[in-house]
Amino acid sequence: PEDQEDGTCLLQRQAAGDLPSTYIGTYYHSHGNAMSFAGKKLTVGAYVGCEGTNTNLPCGHGTTHMCAGNQCCPGNPLTGGLTYPCPSGVPSETNCETDSTTAFDQQAANAAIEAAEAKAHVKIGVFSGQPGAETNFGAGQDLAISTFYCHKS
Repeated sequence: PEDQEDGTCLLQRQAAGDLPSTYIGTYYHSHGNAMSFAGKKLTVGAYVGCEGTNTNLPCGHGTTHMCAGNQCCPGNPLTGGLTYPCPSGVPSETNCETDSTTAFDQQAANAAIEAAEAKAHVKIGVFSGQPGAETNFGAGQDLAISTFYCHKS
């Protein structure tokens, strides 16, 4: 229908106006760090080294949900309401309604990340994520992470 908005339009609108308030260029996630994601919408440009780690991670795709391993993340407007694999699971071992690599428009995601980098209230080039590192952002702050690296332990 003409009045329905697809994921690309939603991300383009996010890139143009509804921006995350914190931008992190590179985030290194390890089991010891305690970056506070809960309740914050998070857009991730790319997850690297996360597949198969079973680590508790944010689902990404502009949602507030967390997941771990072979779970399905809840559907959202970017996936047409369909569930998709958690970034720390193995997609072929989940029974989600869609594969996140085909459900998510990467070009639109990159546009949202670039807009966040240009206009975010807080910018962090690299968050090390070393054991014991902790970063908590204010209530309601949305986050954009260009590259989310997982450490295997």
